Amino acid sequence: GGDVEIMDGDWSVASDSLHWDEKKAKLYFFGNSHVAQRDSSLEIHCFHGEFDQESQSGWVGSEKEAIGPLARVRQEDVWLEADRLQVPKDSLEPFTAQGRVEILDTAHVWKVWGTHATRQQEASGEFAVSVAGDSVSRARYMDSSSSDTLWLVSDSMEIRSDWTRFWPGVHLIQGGAAAACDTLFWEAESERIELFGSPLTWLEDWLLKADSMTWQLHENEPERLSARGHAGLVFDLDTACMQQI
Repeated sequence: GGDVEIMDGDWSVASDSLHWDEKKAKLYFFGNSHVAQRDSSLEIHCFHGEFDQESQSGWVGSEKEAIGPLARVRQEDVWLEADRLQVPKDSLEPFTAQGRVEILDTAHVWKVWGTHATRQQEASGEFAVSVAGDSVSRARYMDSSSSDTLWLVSDSMEIRSDWTRFWPGVHLIQGGAAAACDTLFWEAESERIELFGSPLTWLEDWLLKADSMTWQLHENEPERLSARGHAGLVFDLDTACMQQI
């Protein structure tokens, strides 16, 4: 205990209190701790935890659940933060996070909040992230890559490199535009957002409703809208009068 520092091959460790089983290459944390791999591919901040240096697996947690600093793990350019994080031995097994979950990129362009999350590397090498909220706090997504920050709220979300799915009870807001639907698909390469389940879109003083809808984006902002099935357009003339098409 007390300002411990360890330099062991590819690893550097700093901790207020820990137990190091050098023979088994295992670390046990009992205070504020920081672990980093020399090649910068992995970094850990925690208060409690157990970490196997050889398999790069274990669990880390915050000092107290629901309050205080979160445990944090960075894998390459993505931070995962939560009350408890489980790092699997097998890279094809999911990395899990529970409690106050936050996931963000190191450039601070996007961020996700939830109460439970997994990050799993598939056989193709692609990472799939699943996030869920609970009855108190729903899952949230923020993207600040455009001039107007995009916010999305839903019960669950699945994030991949080329597309993201949000469901159910989705709410979207970006600048002067807003939408609500049951399920939303965001295709990154085609810059297109698909809304399903009787979506509604509000744009300035207009309300567009339909069975399904597409937002075509340009530089991550809505450029063109299209509606399919039972489409209707409502314009708010004043507080007492509306025009419907």
